[in-house]
Amino acid sequence: MIKEFIDPGQVSRDCKLFQHLPGVYYILRYSNLHWEVTNITHQSERLFGYSQQEVYAIASTFLQTIILPEDLQMVVDNKKIAFQAEEFFDLEFRIKTKSGEVKFVRDQYTVYADGAEWIMEGYISETFKTNIRDRLMQQLRSYREAVDVNMISSITDRKGKIVYVNENFCQISKYQVWELIGQNHRIINSGHHSPAFFEDLWKTISAGNTWHGEILNRAKDGTFYWVDTVIIPIFDESKKIVNYLSLRILINERKEVETQRKKYTHLLEQIAFIVAHNVRGPLCSILGLTNILNKCSNSPQDVEKAISYLQESAIKLDAITQKLSDFVYEHEIEMNLENYRE
Repeated sequence: MIKEFIDPGQVSRDCKLFQHLPGVYYILRYSNLHWEVTNITHQSERLFGYSQQEVYAIASTFLQTIILPEDLQMVVDNKKIAFQAEEFFDLEFRIKTKSGEVKFVRDQYTVYADGAEWIMEGYISETFKTNIRDRLMQQLRSYREAVDVNMISSITDRKGKIVYVNENFCQISKYQVWELIGQNHRIINSGHHSPAFFEDLWKTISAGNTWHGEILNRAKDGTFYWVDTVIIPIFDESKKIVNYLSLRILINERKEVETQRKKYTHLLEQIAFIVAHNVRGPLCSILGLTNILNKCSNSPQDVEKAISYLQESAIKLDAITQKLSDFVYEHEIEMNLENYRE
């Protein structure tokens, strides 16, 4: 456990290496739901345009001050990931200096607990991007913004741990970002699909292929929702999978229509079964008896017996048709109640 800190300002004066490092060493404390700069080296003036004293004067809002608004949420989300594990993180984003100049920077940091507080210790240095990469980054941000508006998206690492979710994901799943980051997608598993279903999914994407299918998920409040899902492997320069990107579209209405269609189809099949197996017997008897009655050679006793059988068959047919009518009515009420509940 860290009990006290070395003053990086003192380190920069005493350590020759710190005097020549181009980047900025910093320490942040997490309190009152935001990060506050508590220590920063003198290179801040060269990189950010802000002196140490100026940084300390706006310590609680310094990150929001220098990070471009387009990149701020991405930086905040990624720094939240650091809470899940005391590991080393490497992040690139853009800053705006005091003079208004935009720079690309690389932020290398780690987070650890100090009693009841969280401490972030890191090193920020400038990276030099080519115009081509700059344009590509801008295009990727535009694509991401378009996706975030229209789709439910998330990114996991190779082991399936969630490292990014967009706002739509949170809205539909009823989970907050901090509840999802670092978790597996099993957190929204509905239990509807078999283990073999997900085994096939993982076999497909781990082989570097895109998977497409429909998944029933369970939100935090217990409600269920269907999503049409595409999972795409993301590769690094050496063609190794580093992440998985999931894009989803909500399809509850379409699945409900399919469910209702299946229920009506099943109902019609049951009705057809009743007609074929119960109605046909008495109906055939009635037709046969009417043929007997049409014969002139029938004695009065034969006619009386045939009429008796005819009445019996008619009573059976009436009972069956009433049962069929009740069956249709009951299921119609059931279907209407389900629609009303929706």
